[in-house]
Amino acid sequence: YHNYFGTWFAQLFRDMRWITLAREIGATHRVHGYSVMWAIKQAANNLLPEWLRQPLRRWVGKSSGYTDLLDLHVLRARALDPFVTAGASHAKSVRDRSHAQLVATTLRMLLHCEDRDSMAHSVEARVPFLDFRLVEYILGLPDGYRIAGGVTKRILRDAMRGILPERVRMRMDKLGFVT
Repeated sequence: YHNYFGTWFAQLFRDMRWITLAREIGATHRVHGYSVMWAIKQAANNLLPEWLRQPLRRWVGKSSGYTDLLDLHVLRARALDPFVTAGASHAKSVRDRSHAQLVATTLRMLLHCEDRDSMAHSVEARVPFLDFRLVEYILGLPDGYRIAGGVTKRILRDAMRGILPERVRMRMDKLGFVT
C-alpha cells in the first residue's frame, strides 16, 4: 500500500535513477495528491540511519518504535522496533520490504486478526493470495511490476483488466485489512 512508496522512492534514489524518481513522485502527486515534500519525507524515512531516523520521527510528531512509558531497565528488556529488526524499515527494495513483512512483521499480525475475527463471527475466511506459488512468483518479479506510476499492486490491477469493472480495478482509496 502507500507505505511502500517511501521504499520505492529510496530505491530509485539509491540506484541514481533520478528521472524515474521524479516521474514517480509526480505520478503519486497526480494519482493521490501527495506533495513533493511528502515524497521526500517518505524516502528519507527509508534512507536515514536509525540513530537519526527515530529522533527525527519524534521531532516531527510521528510515533517511533520506542516508548518512554515503560522503564525498560526495570523490565530487563531492550527497545526493539519489529520493523527495524525484520529489516522492513530500511529495506533496499520493495521486494525486500515485502519479504520482511511476509516473514516477520505485518502478515503474522494480520493473519492472527483475520483468523480470530472470522471465527468470532462464524465466517469461513480464505486468503487466496497467500498460495505459496503465487507469493514466490510475485517476490521474483522486478519491483516496477508491483509499484509504478503512483499505482500500487500494479501487476494485480493489470491482470484484472477486463475482468473487474474499471472503477473497482483502479480505485485508489482502498485500505488494508483494518480492524
